[in-house]
Amino acid sequence: MNRTRIKHIRRFVIEAWFKQIQWDLIAAHIRLPVFFFLILLAASFFSCYSSFSSIYGFDYPLTKSFAKSNSGKLNVQIPQGWFVAEDNENNTVDLWLVKEDYSATIKFIAVSLDEETTKSFSDNELIKVVELNKVLIKSKLRKSFKGFTNEELFGNSSVFSAYQYVDEKNQQVRTVVFKLGSQFYESTAFAIKSFNPAEIFKTQNSVLASIK
Repeated sequence: MNRTRIKHIRRFVIEAWFKQIQWDLIAAHIRLPVFFFLILLAASFFSCYSSFSSIYGFDYPLTKSFAKSNSGKLNVQIPQGWFVAEDNENNTVDLWLVKEDYSATIKFIAVSLDEETTKSFSDNELIKVVELNKVLIKSKLRKSFKGFTNEELFGNSSVFSAYQYVDEKNQQVRTVVFKLGSQFYESTAFAIKSFNPAEIFKTQNSVLASIK
Protein backbone atom coordinates (compact mmCIF):
# COMPACT_ATOMS: atom_id res chain seq x y z
CA MET A 1 0.00 0.00 0.00
CA ASN A 2 1.44 3.42 -0.91
CA ARG A 3 2.18 6.11 1.63
CA THR A 4 -0.74 8.31 0.49
CA ARG A 5 -3.30 5.61 1.31
CA ILE A 6 -1.64 4.89 4.64
CA LYS A 7 -1.86 8.60 5.50
CA HIS A 8 -5.59 8.60 4.64
CA ILE A 9 -6.22 5.71 7.03
CA ARG A 10 -4.12 7.30 9.75
CA ARG A 11 -5.94 10.61 9.31
CA PHE A 12 -9.33 8.89 9.51
CA VAL A 13 -8.46 7.19 12.81
CA ILE A 14 -6.90 10.34 14.28
CA GLU A 15 -9.87 12.51 13.25
CA ALA A 16 -12.28 10.07 14.90
CA TRP A 17 -10.14 10.10 18.04
CA PHE A 18 -9.95 13.93 18.05
CA LYS A 19 -13.73 14.29 17.64
CA GLN A 20 -14.28 12.08 20.67
CA ILE A 21 -11.80 14.17 22.65
CA GLN A 22 -13.64 17.35 21.58
CA TRP A 23 -17.01 16.05 22.77
CA ASP A 24 -15.53 14.88 26.07
CA LEU A 25 -13.98 18.30 26.66
CA ILE A 26 -17.18 20.15 25.77
CA ALA A 27 -19.17 17.95 28.16
CA ALA A 28 -16.71 18.69 30.94
CA HIS A 29 -16.40 22.41 30.04
CA ILE A 30 -12.64 22.04 29.73
CA ARG A 31 -10.35 23.62 27.14
CA LEU A 32 -6.82 22.39 26.51
CA PRO A 33 -4.04 24.66 25.25
CA VAL A 34 -3.19 24.07 21.62
CA PHE A 35 0.33 22.89 22.38
CA PHE A 36 -0.99 20.28 24.85
CA PHE A 37 -3.41 18.97 22.24
CA LEU A 38 -0.58 18.63 19.73
CA ILE A 39 1.42 16.60 22.23
CA LEU A 40 -1.54 14.28 22.79
CA LEU A 41 -2.10 13.93 19.05
CA ALA A 42 1.53 13.13 18.35
CA ALA A 43 1.65 10.57 21.15
CA SER A 44 -1.46 8.84 19.84
CA PHE A 45 -0.14 8.86 16.28
CA PHE A 46 3.25 7.37 17.04
CA SER A 47 2.03 4.83 19.58
CA CYS A 48 -0.39 3.40 17.03
CA TYR A 49 1.63 3.54 13.83
CA SER A 50 5.33 4.07 14.35
CA SER A 51 6.23 0.37 14.65
CA PHE A 52 5.19 -3.01 13.32
CA SER A 53 3.50 -4.03 16.57
CA SER A 54 0.48 -6.20 17.30
CA ILE A 55 -1.33 -8.02 20.10
CA TYR A 56 0.47 -11.13 18.88
CA GLY A 57 4.16 -11.42 18.07
CA PHE A 58 5.99 -11.76 14.77
CA ASP A 59 8.63 -14.24 15.87
CA TYR A 60 7.30 -17.60 14.72
CA PRO A 61 10.16 -19.24 12.74
CA LEU A 62 9.79 -19.25 8.96
CA THR A 63 11.53 -21.39 6.37
CA LYS A 64 13.54 -19.88 3.53
CA SER A 65 10.97 -21.20 1.05
CA PHE A 66 8.33 -18.92 -0.45
CA ALA A 67 4.81 -19.87 -1.46
CA LYS A 68 3.17 -18.14 -4.42
CA SER A 69 -0.58 -17.64 -4.53
CA ASN A 70 -2.72 -18.99 -7.37
CA SER A 71 -3.09 -15.48 -8.78
CA GLY A 72 0.68 -15.00 -8.65
CA LYS A 73 0.28 -11.65 -6.88
CA LEU A 74 1.05 -12.82 -3.36
CA ASN A 75 4.28 -14.39 -2.08
CA VAL A 76 4.88 -15.38 1.54
CA GLN A 77 7.45 -17.37 3.47
CA ILE A 78 6.24 -20.79 4.61
CA PRO A 79 6.26 -21.24 8.41
CA GLN A 80 8.28 -24.09 9.86
CA GLY A 81 6.11 -27.18 10.23
CA TRP A 82 3.59 -25.98 7.65
CA PHE A 83 2.90 -26.79 3.99
CA VAL A 84 1.00 -25.32 1.05
CA ALA A 85 -2.33 -27.01 0.28
CA GLU A 86 -4.66 -26.77 -2.71
CA ASP A 87 -8.28 -25.71 -2.66
CA ASN A 88 -9.90 -28.63 -4.45
CA GLU A 89 -13.46 -27.44 -3.98
CA ASN A 90 -13.96 -24.22 -5.95
CA ASN A 91 -10.56 -22.48 -6.12
CA THR A 92 -11.74 -19.52 -4.05
CA VAL A 93 -8.64 -19.66 -1.84
CA ASP A 94 -5.67 -17.83 -3.35
CA LEU A 95 -3.15 -19.31 -0.92
CA TRP A 96 -3.70 -21.99 1.71
CA LEU A 97 -1.20 -22.88 4.44
CA VAL A 98 -1.81 -25.92 6.67
CA LYS A 99 0.07 -27.08 9.75
CA GLU A 100 1.73 -30.45 9.19
CA ASP A 101 -0.32 -32.11 11.94
CA TYR A 102 -3.49 -30.57 10.44
CA SER A 103 -4.21 -28.71 13.67
CA ALA A 104 -4.43 -25.24 12.10
CA THR A 105 -4.81 -23.39 8.83
CA ILE A 106 -4.15 -19.93 7.37
CA LYS A 107 -6.02 -18.94 4.22
CA PHE A 108 -5.57 -15.96 1.92
CA ILE A 109 -8.61 -14.98 -0.13
CA ALA A 110 -8.80 -12.13 -2.65
CA VAL A 111 -11.67 -9.78 -1.79
CA SER A 112 -13.95 -9.29 -4.80
CA LEU A 113 -15.61 -5.88 -5.11
CA ASP A 114 -17.88 -4.73 -7.91
CA GLU A 115 -17.18 -1.45 -9.69
CA GLU A 116 -19.87 0.51 -7.83
CA THR A 117 -18.63 -0.67 -4.43
CA THR A 118 -15.03 0.09 -5.37
CA LYS A 119 -15.96 3.70 -6.26
CA SER A 120 -17.86 4.16 -3.00
CA PHE A 121 -14.77 2.94 -1.12
CA SER A 122 -12.44 5.52 -2.68
CA ASP A 123 -11.80 7.16 0.72
CA ASN A 124 -10.69 5.15 3.75
CA GLU A 125 -11.10 2.03 1.66
CA LEU A 126 -9.39 -0.42 4.03
CA ILE A 127 -11.70 0.48 6.90
CA LYS A 128 -14.74 0.16 4.64
CA VAL A 129 -13.67 -3.24 3.31
CA VAL A 130 -13.24 -4.42 6.91
CA GLU A 131 -16.73 -3.18 7.82
CA LEU A 132 -18.18 -4.98 4.79
CA ASN A 133 -16.47 -8.22 5.85
CA LYS A 134 -17.86 -7.85 9.35
CA VAL A 135 -21.39 -7.47 8.00
CA LEU A 136 -20.97 -10.69 6.00
CA ILE A 137 -19.70 -12.55 9.07
CA LYS A 138 -22.63 -11.35 11.18
CA SER A 139 -25.03 -12.42 8.44
CA LYS A 140 -23.42 -15.85 8.19
CA LEU A 141 -23.34 -16.57 11.94
CA ARG A 142 -26.68 -14.93 12.79
CA LYS A 143 -27.69 -15.95 16.32
CA SER A 144 -24.32 -17.63 16.85
CA PHE A 145 -22.51 -14.29 16.50
CA LYS A 146 -20.93 -13.21 19.81
CA GLY A 147 -19.15 -10.03 18.74
CA PHE A 148 -15.67 -9.02 17.56
CA THR A 149 -12.63 -8.92 19.83
CA ASN A 150 -8.95 -7.94 19.69
CA GLU A 151 -9.53 -5.42 16.90
CA GLU A 152 -6.34 -3.63 15.87
CA LEU A 153 -4.50 -1.76 13.13
CA PHE A 154 -0.82 -2.50 12.71
CA GLY A 155 1.88 -2.27 10.10
CA ASN A 156 4.53 -0.05 8.60
CA SER A 157 4.86 0.14 4.81
CA SER A 158 1.56 -1.77 4.64
CA VAL A 159 -1.43 -1.44 6.95
CA PHE A 160 -3.22 -4.49 8.34
CA SER A 161 -6.62 -4.44 10.03
CA ALA A 162 -7.30 -7.44 12.28
CA TYR A 163 -10.23 -8.71 14.33
CA GLN A 164 -11.32 -11.95 15.99
CA TYR A 165 -14.62 -13.75 16.47
CA VAL A 166 -15.96 -17.15 17.48
CA ASP A 167 -17.46 -19.24 14.66
CA GLU A 168 -20.44 -21.63 14.75
CA LYS A 169 -18.14 -24.41 16.05
CA ASN A 170 -17.00 -22.19 18.93
CA GLN A 171 -13.52 -21.87 17.43
CA GLN A 172 -11.46 -18.68 17.70
CA VAL A 173 -11.02 -17.16 14.23
CA ARG A 174 -8.79 -14.20 13.32
CA THR A 175 -9.15 -12.28 10.07
CA VAL A 176 -6.63 -9.72 8.82
CA VAL A 177 -7.54 -7.47 5.90
CA PHE A 178 -4.89 -5.67 3.85
CA LYS A 179 -4.21 -4.30 0.39
CA LEU A 180 -1.43 -5.43 -1.91
CA GLY A 181 -1.13 -3.36 -5.06
CA SER A 182 -4.71 -2.79 -6.21
CA GLN A 183 -6.08 -5.98 -4.63
CA PHE A 184 -7.56 -6.42 -1.17
CA TYR A 185 -6.98 -9.68 0.68
CA GLU A 186 -8.29 -11.27 3.81
CA SER A 187 -6.12 -13.70 5.73
CA THR A 188 -8.09 -16.00 8.03
CA ALA A 189 -6.42 -18.18 10.66
CA PHE A 190 -7.90 -20.68 13.10
CA ALA A 191 -7.04 -23.88 14.93
CA ILE A 192 -8.85 -26.94 13.62
CA LYS A 193 -8.22 -28.98 16.78
CA SER A 194 -7.72 -28.00 20.41
CA PHE A 195 -4.63 -25.85 19.94
CA ASN A 196 -3.31 -22.58 21.33
CA PRO A 197 -4.97 -19.89 19.15
CA ALA A 198 -2.37 -17.28 20.15
CA GLU A 199 0.39 -19.40 18.63
CA ILE A 200 -1.53 -19.68 15.36
CA PHE A 201 -2.19 -15.95 15.27
CA LYS A 202 1.50 -15.25 15.90
CA THR A 203 2.27 -17.54 12.96
CA GLN A 204 -0.21 -15.57 10.86
CA ASN A 205 1.51 -12.29 11.80
CA SER A 206 4.92 -13.71 10.91
CA VAL A 207 3.65 -14.80 7.51
CA LEU A 208 2.06 -11.38 6.89
CA ALA A 209 5.35 -9.68 7.72
CA SER A 210 7.06 -11.79 5.03
CA ILE A 211 4.76 -10.75 2.18
CA LYS A 212 6.59 -9.95 -1.04
